[in-house]
Amino acid sequence: MSAASRTSFLAARLLFGAYVLLTSFYCLLVYIPFTYHELIEFHLLGWVTAFARLHHFLFWPVFASALATIRGDFRTPTRAAAWAFALFGAVAGFWLALHPLLPSLRNDSWSYLASLLTLLPLLALCVIDVLACWPAIRRVRSASGHDWPVFLASVQAAVFLSGLYFVLTWLHSRSAAEPPFSATERIASLGFSLVSHMVVFLGAFVSVCLARSLAGMSRNPAPLEFLLCVVLAAAAGFAAVRGLILSSVSLSGARADLFALLCGICVASALGGAALRINAGREEEAPNGLLVLLSPLAPPPRFSSAGRVAWIVGLAVATGAITLRASVMDWNYLIQKLTAAAAWVLAFAFFQSTGEARATRSDPLPLLLAGSLFGLAAYGGLEAFRPKLALVLREPDLATGSMLDRYAGYDPSYKLLRDALSRQAEDGSFYRFLQRNTNLPRTLRIGPVDVKMTPALAPSAAPKPNIFVIVIDSLRKDYLSPYNPKVRFTPSIESFAQQSVVMENAFSRYGATGLSEPSIWAGAMLLHKQYVTPFSPMNSLEKLIVAEGYQRLVSLDTILKVLLEPSASLVDLDEGTLNKDYDLCRSLQQLRKKMSEADPARPVFAYTQPQNIHIAQIMREGSVPAGEEYPGFYAPYASRLRRIDTCFGEFVRFLKDRQLFESSIVILTSDHGDCLGEEGRWGHAYLIQPEILRVPMIIHLPEKLRSRLSCDPKAIAFLTDITPTLYYLLGHRPIVSKPLFGKPLFTETLREREERHGPWLVASSYGPVYGILDRDGRSLYIADGVNFQDSLYDLTREPVTRQTRERYQRLIEEQVLEIARFYGFEGGGPR
Repeated sequence: MSAASRTSFLAARLLFGAYVLLTSFYCLLVYIPFTYHELIEFHLLGWVTAFARLHHFLFWPVFASALATIRGDFRTPTRAAAWAFALFGAVAGFWLALHPLLPSLRNDSWSYLASLLTLLPLLALCVIDVLACWPAIRRVRSASGHDWPVFLASVQAAVFLSGLYFVLTWLHSRSAAEPPFSATERIASLGFSLVSHMVVFLGAFVSVCLARSLAGMSRNPAPLEFLLCVVLAAAAGFAAVRGLILSSVSLSGARADLFALLCGICVASALGGAALRINAGREEEAPNGLLVLLSPLAPPPRFSSAGRVAWIVGLAVATGAITLRASVMDWNYLIQKLTAAAAWVLAFAFFQSTGEARATRSDPLPLLLAGSLFGLAAYGGLEAFRPKLALVLREPDLATGSMLDRYAGYDPSYKLLRDALSRQAEDGSFYRFLQRNTNLPRTLRIGPVDVKMTPALAPSAAPKPNIFVIVIDSLRKDYLSPYNPKVRFTPSIESFAQQSVVMENAFSRYGATGLSEPSIWAGAMLLHKQYVTPFSPMNSLEKLIVAEGYQRLVSLDTILKVLLEPSASLVDLDEGTLNKDYDLCRSLQQLRKKMSEADPARPVFAYTQPQNIHIAQIMREGSVPAGEEYPGFYAPYASRLRRIDTCFGEFVRFLKDRQLFESSIVILTSDHGDCLGEEGRWGHAYLIQPEILRVPMIIHLPEKLRSRLSCDPKAIAFLTDITPTLYYLLGHRPIVSKPLFGKPLFTETLREREERHGPWLVASSYGPVYGILDRDGRSLYIADGVNFQDSLYDLTREPVTRQTRERYQRLIEEQVLEIARFYGFEGGGPR
């Protein structure tokens, strides 16, 4: 196969494979409840929506490219398989034209079945490749004498990748407000990264040697070696899909295993089929089955030295560009980790192909295996020696591992290795318990529970204030001047805070919108399901405003469309606007207009949740306007916050001009915070770090209410306290006291405002990541059931001991089971 033919063939196969995999994964995203709500209905990623809309149009050019790669098979003994593939594809294309698949999918089991079936074309194409080209594999020579190039490729790939990501870490961390690493920390982290990469690649070398040894027992070792290498590739694919992709979208259990297994087999088979095609026309014999399998991923055999240099430099540049670009907008490091995994494979294939020329017939295999086993043991020895090394280097963070965790935050390749190598096997049952109680599927029917904030709810006779609840998605408290004197870009919010109560110690119980927003309306912790329907029996806030006869002006995002009962009196402030485009300025402008048209005799309740500073919106819109500088802050975030601060100030002036400010309750808060580069973390996804859970909460009350009520601004407060606070302010007392419920923040007597000491359960909205907030919010323990690790955030920098872990895991289990019992879910069960 000529160089041009090889390139066009691989491009066509890559296009077909990408189309099939994207189709399958889209079906899977529709099946998983939270990704269906957040990605599909919310339209968080525009290209995903565009792909679904254009899917049936794209089919024909993609299918034609696949047919072009087997065009020679329609006149050979394999013509029956080729014609069957062509006929089935044509029927599928016409069916898709009449019944587009992706836009019609719903959140049900059919979507999961479709995710499996749409993978099969990869397998079908591989069958044709094997039938047409299998005889060529018999021309591969014996595997003996070619162990040295594989060993050398393993070492070279480990050195290349640890060095590449060391440079990327330096580039990535330059944007931090303060240097995250000292020179000593960088060198020590590089050493641990290099050893960790050696573990993986030398482990791969040992696996290949085992496959060769098994193949050598047969009469015809070359074909068997090739098949065993395909099996190893399928196992690696299974591990990547199961451990990286499916854990990141919180799919576990038998269905996750089945999908990952089929996906791994199909991808490995597609690679094997392409390898057979490329090597079918080789004039010389291929050295071994491994090189045949890797040939589609490496430069052509007769590539010039300059071409090979350009190839490896291109790999480094592409890896760096994708990593740095994705770091700000990633989901549990998913894109960065997948990029790292792809770089591992491509680097290994490159060095294997370039080193094959140095193969000899007298490779010292026992010596190579001994060296590999020594390298594998070096990791354990280095981990054991880490406390002493910390003393020598005078780096206490190295002893606790926190320094390596920080470095891993900037180095996704090392993070992928560290997460895999440091998983805590003894906690497997606990993490399985978390998974059983997380993201309960929509097919699991659980009836709603009647959540009652007060024993009886009836309209109160007292005059009712207007209520405005503004929840700015992803707003951090340290980017507001009432909480941080270094902030100079939120003067309107600072002025509003001077006339209000600033809750200094407020938290969200959930680390993302999916469950945080519903918990505000329920005024309580919720079952980890998206969502228990009908939600109205649990919707305490809706019950209150309906009972009190409020005119409801609400930004009806995709979540609230599920939570709220349809009603002619419910006005959508952002009708016709996608959630991701909710803009506070536009929403408040609509609110002012609607208030001008509203019945002045009835009070107004308004709720909006703008997306201006959501990290996804920032990435879509671009960076900072010219001439604006925000030293010490993430400028794209701060510049957008400056704009919405102005709009918020205009709305407050509107209320004052209408003589409404002193007869209104105005609550400014956020559903959660966001990571903005701390230790390499961005966004929120599965994170429940302190910067995610800490939220601003500024509450303005009419003077008539404020004068007779007391509040402790320094006391711990939660978003779930907003609804019981409104109940109390509107005269509905006593408030029912339950561990899952919020509590009123303003009361007439101190006794009614019970002092809270915790511990309190917190959780991710999207995955099995739970935590315990303790010591008045100064201590946060996190049990990460996605990456199977735990951590402790504490002012004293206390390390996680076995006793600490056991105590906090017991508290998490107790409170998760308490939620399950309250909502009638028995499937989770204790460990």
